[in-house]
Amino acid sequence: MKRAIYDEVQRPQIHYTPKKNWMNDPNGCIHVNGIYHLYYQYHPFSSQWGPMHWGHAVSTDLISWEELQIALYPDDRCGMAFSGSAVLDGENTSGLFDTEGGIAVLYTGHTSTHGTQRQQQCLAVSHDDGKTLVPYEHNPVIPSMGRSDFRDPKVFRHDESSSWVMVISAGKHLELYRSTDLKQWELASSCVLEGTGEHHLYECPDLLLVPSEDSTGTARWMMCVSLLKDDVSTAGGNAYAFGAFDGYVFTQSERLKTFDHGYDFYAMQSWANMDDGRAVIIGWINHWGYAHVTPTAPWRGGMSIPRELTAKKDADGTWHLVQQPVAELQAYHLSPWQLGLDDYNRPLPLDGGRAHEIRMEGMAADTDLLEICLSNPCDQQVTVRISTRDLLLSVDRQHTCCDQFDQEFASVIEAAIPTTAATLDVTILVDRSVLEVFAAGGMLVLTNLFFTSQELDHITVTGDGKRIDRITITPIRSIWETT
Repeated sequence: MKRAIYDEVQRPQIHYTPKKNWMNDPNGCIHVNGIYHLYYQYHPFSSQWGPMHWGHAVSTDLISWEELQIALYPDDRCGMAFSGSAVLDGENTSGLFDTEGGIAVLYTGHTSTHGTQRQQQCLAVSHDDGKTLVPYEHNPVIPSMGRSDFRDPKVFRHDESSSWVMVISAGKHLELYRSTDLKQWELASSCVLEGTGEHHLYECPDLLLVPSEDSTGTARWMMCVSLLKDDVSTAGGNAYAFGAFDGYVFTQSERLKTFDHGYDFYAMQSWANMDDGRAVIIGWINHWGYAHVTPTAPWRGGMSIPRELTAKKDADGTWHLVQQPVAELQAYHLSPWQLGLDDYNRPLPLDGGRAHEIRMEGMAADTDLLEICLSNPCDQQVTVRISTRDLLLSVDRQHTCCDQFDQEFASVIEAAIPTTAATLDVTILVDRSVLEVFAAGGMLVLTNLFFTSQELDHITVTGDGKRIDRITITPIRSIWETT
């Protein structure tokens, strides 16, 4: 049985959303003692952005989340609690724990006095397994130095140089700092990612090792950033580049590529302390151009499905990022069904209250066009179009109720299918108001919101069914269901 508070028409059923009020960037993603922690930017008093706190949810499987109490509050010393990250200080390098160590977070404190904004980096620790975060009494650990764009610290342990490393956005460049105790930090280097453009502000950086798909299994260093945009007619702004990192300097070795080609994926962050070696990330599903007016209540803002990342090298030696929904989602799959040849070009019923996975395998390389249209009785629909001949994939959300809150939201979002992809297989996750598309074996990803006044309860696949091996449709159990 679904809980009524989580059964609103727009409420995603497999994507995390808070019970009520505003959320944005994921923060402090960390795995400790079998528990995945997801902190996030949260305003507990309104569905509009406001004084930032850290909301908190926990999970044992990365899919079903339990919302806990607020973990971090604004304070007089640091101001608002802006974005940051968490680490496990297992050896108590900070001296702020007992011998077993504990969770420490580095976050941006934001203050505004007489119209002057300042951002500084602050430290907080937890003595109750992450439930509450207590600010360090000698904050800040990195002062503002008068800067208003100096935020979003991502911290990790670099064992090879026996130090903690912080990468932080500093306006139109990144800065890397080093510390042995999480309290005293020294600037190690600055970094500008070639290809980001001089007009974009960096936000929410992450520097992580991504396992390789090749036979050696060698992990690759990857820097990813969000690029601040408020233009509704463009993708939300996110990018990555592979390179080398020696503990001090990140050296970009490949051209910058788009992380997610959709309009609604931002502020991605990786989980720390993954004992299985996976690189897993999550992102905020929204766009700053219309985030404050999306037609949802009593909450506003949500998270992507966590994604596992791998690095794949093509025939000419170029590395590409591959993204797939984490395998844990499969435990929520219900009974699948496949389209037969007679099922093409006519509407078929769906359980409109559930999320679904739509998986297409073995498309012929010269297929003109395949359309997957999800619709409801109000003539509202969202359509995914795939042309292997033109190597183009698009998501059409023009025919929804989007004009009720933002005229520019109606759009067709297009992306080129990589010519180097070994497969053109496509997986679509559709979840009431969220559409995530993983194409070309996960080399191409598009995440987009859509809003309808009724749930989508029919699917129509238009095209030549003989030119594709199979299409499988799998309903997915809601994470809000109770036994």
